[in-house]
Amino acid sequence: SIPVAEALPLLPADMSFSHDMFVYLRSQLCTLDQDMRTKNVVRGLAAAEDLQARRQLSYLQSNSVVVSETRVCPDCLKRIGSGTAFVIVPSKRAKGHVVVHYSCWQRGQSVARATNGREASDVSTVSIEKISAGSDVESPAMPRVEIKWA
Repeated sequence: SIPVAEALPLLPADMSFSHDMFVYLRSQLCTLDQDMRTKNVVRGLAAAEDLQARRQLSYLQSNSVVVSETRVCPDCLKRIGSGTAFVIVPSKRAKGHVVVHYSCWQRGQSVARATNGREASDVSTVSIEKISAGSDVESPAMPRVEIKWA
């Protein structure tokens, strides 16, 4: 079976069609036209979604958190050192994000659960990364992390 769109150009120009053949060809061409329009809409939606994702990624990457050897955990007041697991969370008090030890964050989460969330922090997204000396760690949901060890 040959598709209608490929068969029509092969037919002679002076060929006459019966009414039934004309109705059939018209319905087939309308279906092809509708399929093409649907594909164009889907393509446009995909392009819009891609643009939105790129903008969000650009925004998130423009914010950065620097973790250096002098960075101190605001919960335990200990230095966040090389080989330490840490969490980046949005801060209510300070504009931006706060870097805390994973264990300190975990302890805070258990306290929040025990008090039915009354002390829960505004953690919408959590990025848990293992620090390795001299590397850059990126998470698409959080700001770029620059790790500088001397």
